[in-house]
Amino acid sequence: MHARHLVPALMLLLTAACAQTTGSLRPADTYPNKYEFFDFAFYWKTTVGANGTTIDGVAENRTYYYIHDLELAATLLDDGGTPIGAGTFLFFPNQFAIGERAAFSIPVRAAMATKPKTIRFFYRYYLSEERMSGTARFHTFYGSP
Repeated sequence: MHARHLVPALMLLLTAACAQTTGSLRPADTYPNKYEFFDFAFYWKTTVGANGTTIDGVAENRTYYYIHDLELAATLLDDGGTPIGAGTFLFFPNQFAIGERAAFSIPVRAAMATKPKTIRFFYRYYLSEERMSGTARFHTFYGSP
């Protein structure tokens, strides 16, 4: 293959590797946990291992707006509400269309003496139509591990 064909072929391959469609995501009703609010719905499962916990799931944009820079943070809490570990996930691509879904995986590295009792989630995003001058929208909720 000539060098002039190699660069476009490589760009096509990399672009295709990043593509993910809503149809390829695991169905929301197969996750054991969910939280629904007016702007987002989150579905997840938690896997506890020797070195920490992984929270895998799907986020769905329920607003009437395009949003960008969605960030999801999870803090594991013990029986007394004390944080025992935290992790964050930044979604890419960073713009969500109306009704679009995207997968997430949050690794929380912590030495687990006991299984976490609760997960405190925090998410933040911006409306795309407000561009760079927009105000962050955010929300906190609690869920089961």
